[in-house]
Amino acid sequence: MKKRRAAGLAAVIVIALQLLSGCGGYTFYGRVEGYGERLRNLKIYRDYPPAPKIAGLTPLVDFGFGYAAAFNGEYAYAAVEGDRYIVGRDGGAVFCENLGGYELIDDKYIFREGGLYGVKTIFGRTLIEPRYTKIRIGGGAVLCESADGTKTTYYDGVLVRENFYGDVKLSDGGLLYNDKAEYFSLGFERLFCGGYAVASDITEGIMFITDGNFYGYGTPNGGVVVSPRYSFLTPFANGYAVAGGQSGTAVLDRSGAEVFAFNEIGFTPLSFDGKYLVFRRGGFIGVADAGGAEIDGISLSTFMYNRVFSDYIITEDGTRFFSVSGRDYVPGAYDKITPCGGRFAVLTPGGTYSLLDGNLNPLIENCGQIEYSRGVFMMQIDAKYYYYV
Repeated sequence: MKKRRAAGLAAVIVIALQLLSGCGGYTFYGRVEGYGERLRNLKIYRDYPPAPKIAGLTPLVDFGFGYAAAFNGEYAYAAVEGDRYIVGRDGGAVFCENLGGYELIDDKYIFREGGLYGVKTIFGRTLIEPRYTKIRIGGGAVLCESADGTKTTYYDGVLVRENFYGDVKLSDGGLLYNDKAEYFSLGFERLFCGGYAVASDITEGIMFITDGNFYGYGTPNGGVVVSPRYSFLTPFANGYAVAGGQSGTAVLDRSGAEVFAFNEIGFTPLSFDGKYLVFRRGGFIGVADAGGAEIDGISLSTFMYNRVFSDYIITEDGTRFFSVSGRDYVPGAYDKITPCGGRFAVLTPGGTYSLLDGNLNPLIENCGQIEYSRGVFMMQIDAKYYYYV
């Protein structure tokens, strides 16, 4: 009998903890250190209207916030009922009483104390004490500047090098660089890859390398994808890049193999996504299929992004769609078109936002705001903010 009572009591405790920890799929990570003991239980939001259903999308959190920002890295800042939270891409949250969304960078934020700046994690743990006049965060790295102009670098809160002089900045990928496009480690040592100097930030796991005259591609672990032999390069996008030199231009895949090679004078490939090749010839832009065959009837002076999204080209001013398969403009115009995750966020002439699918069918209309970052949509719907994936 005692064992049954104990088991029953344990079940009641588990259920109570589940009710206290959140509502629906909303997980509560815990409180932020150093911000007081007042925690409002997330179950108080259980009576909020559920997130509207949108075809093909799943709510990250099952209710709307009073304010929300787009994701920056794995986290975003949101607020409801005066309480502030950091929301994770898994739908979990951490209560954060004194953090403003504009301060959040990846899983860290810059704080000010006594006129100087430091860095804390989203859980309130101090990574860098407030003793610097300037701080920049990028790719897990931190570049700090002191009042005397010296620089100090950290990686995930661990000191790398302190009090050195150098006219360098910190890239989004966590590398130091200068105005000469020279790249350095956080220890302020010139970066080399396979004996070649690194000449760009990291994009899709690949960076430019140079022998001083020509350019190629390398990886952060020191591997050489393409040895320097091109006069110009583009960063990789969707697994492909464009490179060119005196012998012509080529589209390369991530292995460095030439998917297409061209030696036609005045012909410049701009992008390739595995389905469409976009190119410029004689001042006009055209499109070829995955086999390299030019698609007749497409000759535009210019357009945005230099690539095709789904089946559509977005015009230069960002207001109209041009159908590649239809070889013509799609009827209607918008104030702004933004491609996002195989869909399109459009600002209508009436001042509201709509989300269209890849075939331009409306998924939701009359939104106050739509932003897309790191695979997550942030939408303002009827004065509430929602996250969808």
